[in-house]
Amino acid sequence: MKIELDSTTTHLNRINSYEQGSIVIGNERFVSSFIITPSIVIHNWPPQTFADIAVHHLDQILEMKPELILLGTGRQQHFPETDLFLNTKNLNIGFEVMDTGAACRSYNILLQEGRNVAAALLMIE
Repeated sequence: MKIELDSTTTHLNRINSYEQGSIVIGNERFVSSFIITPSIVIHNWPPQTFADIAVHHLDQILEMKPELILLGTGRQQHFPETDLFLNTKNLNIGFEVMDTGAACRSYNILLQEGRNVAAALLMIE
């Protein structure tokens, strides 16, 4: 799905499109899990499936102190165990879980609003 946004965010990392097996940011196509914020993209986020995600996989994101973390869980929304997001609650960081398509769209909307958001995205298989 191609995503169109206002041009005011052109200097920030925004998601241009997503489809099964890939997500496009700017001119770069990602084919494995990654983390995106308005200012950086972290390639090759270790978990490749929802079952792979462990608490320590969020540490790198938590260090950035975003206002909100979006977790895109692939084709379908999966709900993690409570221990996965306890640290976000303790740090007063919002944590939302949704399918990856919804996470891509939500990330871009929050980016457009100027929010300090981070998204950890698994590929849609």
